[in-house]
Amino acid sequence: NYLDKETNKVVSKQVVQTVEYHRTAIVDKVTGELLGYDTDNDGQADLTVEEADNAWASDDNKWKEVSSPDLSSRGFGSPSMLSVNQENTKFDDQDKEVNIYYSHALATVTPDNPGTPGSPINPEDPDGPKWPEGTDKASLSKTITRTINYLD
Repeated sequence: NYLDKETNKVVSKQVVQTVEYHRTAIVDKVTGELLGYDTDNDGQADLTVEEADNAWASDDNKWKEVSSPDLSSRGFGSPSMLSVNQENTKFDDQDKEVNIYYSHALATVTPDNPGTPGSPINPEDPDGPKWPEGTDKASLSKTITRTINYLD
């Protein structure tokens, strides 16, 4: 999950990875009794019912590495994790959720770069945040004067 650190709202599409485990049960056709599990695809029970946990198999028993997206063009800083590492799984693992948090990038507003109130902070994202009112040159600069009078 890719979340805004301040609001906890989703900021990018969620990535879901699934690992599927399977096992082949051997059942007596006449009695319906579970005889065991076939692990080598020969149609014979290789493992007993008591060994059922050892019968689980997967074609790919790992969650792959996932790189976190770069959201800097949308005004976000670096993610809390640049990537989520590859991880091997076992049949009895539980679902896992990983949250990646993005902080807000900051814009420096100076008298030389005051922005234009009401226009997008990031010109590439016209629907993104706007420069707030009061960020004009007059609100960011102040002139003070000292007058020295010499009397004759």
